[in-house]
Amino acid sequence: MTDPARPCYHFTAPAGWLNDPNGTIYHDGWYHLFYQHHPFSDDWGPMHWGHARSRDLLRWEHLPIALTPAMDGTENGIWSGCVAINKLEQPLAFYTRANLPSAEGAEGDFTQDAALGSADLLQWEKLTEPVLKREGASAAFRPDWRDPFVFHTQDRTFMLVGMTGVGLPLYEALDDAFLQWEFRGIISEIDAECPNFFEIDGRWLYLWSPFNNVQAALGEFDLANYRFEPHWQGRYDWSEFGHSDYYATNHLYAPDGRSILFGWIRGWAPGHGWNGCMGIPRAVRVDGQGVLRTPPIAEMTSLRSALMKEEGHIALEDDTHTLSTAAGSQYELHCRLSLGSAETAGFDLRLAQDGSAAHLLWVDRAGVHLDGVHIPLSEAELAQPIDLHLFMDRSVAELFVDGGRYCAVRVLKDFDAANTGLGLFSQGGQAHFDDLQVWSLRSCDSQG
Repeated sequence: MTDPARPCYHFTAPAGWLNDPNGTIYHDGWYHLFYQHHPFSDDWGPMHWGHARSRDLLRWEHLPIALTPAMDGTENGIWSGCVAINKLEQPLAFYTRANLPSAEGAEGDFTQDAALGSADLLQWEKLTEPVLKREGASAAFRPDWRDPFVFHTQDRTFMLVGMTGVGLPLYEALDDAFLQWEFRGIISEIDAECPNFFEIDGRWLYLWSPFNNVQAALGEFDLANYRFEPHWQGRYDWSEFGHSDYYATNHLYAPDGRSILFGWIRGWAPGHGWNGCMGIPRAVRVDGQGVLRTPPIAEMTSLRSALMKEEGHIALEDDTHTLSTAAGSQYELHCRLSLGSAETAGFDLRLAQDGSAAHLLWVDRAGVHLDGVHIPLSEAELAQPIDLHLFMDRSVAELFVDGGRYCAVRVLKDFDAANTGLGLFSQGGQAHFDDLQVWSLRSCDSQG
């Protein structure tokens, strides 16, 4: 891999543009990841479905493109969706057939379509008729409704479709083939792109991407009335939309029952020959206090190659400290940081050889900061040690705070491959760094 900015253990396409994860599913011993893909450019264009599979969610085998748009005036893009196995044991890829406008000011009229897959999910044949189109009760929906998401409960199968301005429509499958659907109503007035809805630890989690930071709500699904009643709602990921962000989540259940979440990381300019990557898969859970947490999957520990630095306690007072044995561009860092009397303390993630660096990860009295991304914390949270778990992957920094209660991603715009040092600092008083560990991480085989 010659591009020093290209991530080594975050999933990337072989070449070209990558955005939303689609059709994430565990099937017959394999995790499958489909994704929005423009194979002929590193900028957005006619969307295909790229495809890869993995045994461990880390090392991915790139497969032939699964779905290609016909480009016939009625299908100018295969937009986001999901994969489900119907009751006849047939794989189906549900996607939005994007009929983009041919003239400025004109509107396309999208439909929700499907393709029938082979048993190994390697070959796909598009069905000739849409499974959903705007008619009857849905005639007033926006023409650009999109991103079908299928979920199951109580031996029933439902589909959500992303949209704005009307609410989130819910459909139910009427047949075992999942080809006949009936509109059940508006499940929530909260609407946006890329809806995800699934049961987790006795609650229902709704994730959506509102053309801005990913949002989340936990609550109850009233199946009798087809309504979602949230008990908590808030920002899921704190990445800054429009600079480098985490967007367009997709979910699967692992064979051990875990809920795994994927998301798209963006923020690179065209010109690399590739563009975009997936975030580290996150394990979704709700803790005993009803708090949503999405830490990195446990499988990430298998990428550790060497423990470069381990310190039980470091106290710094208006000082800096270089971790001389910890250097590189792909590593994992874990630490509990206590501000103490300091006003600011944290990590220089990209130390130059002369010792100069920006403070790319720090904590102050307002919360946690990752190269301009701000995660606000309460006074009570700041009074306790702040658990910081950072993954650096060349030009990508992905941060998990307090066991995944807060998450953020940053694509480093001023990335310099020569700056590989790591250091600590404190300002305005004494700070404490406890249980500090830094591991170098291997590249994933399909990415290296």
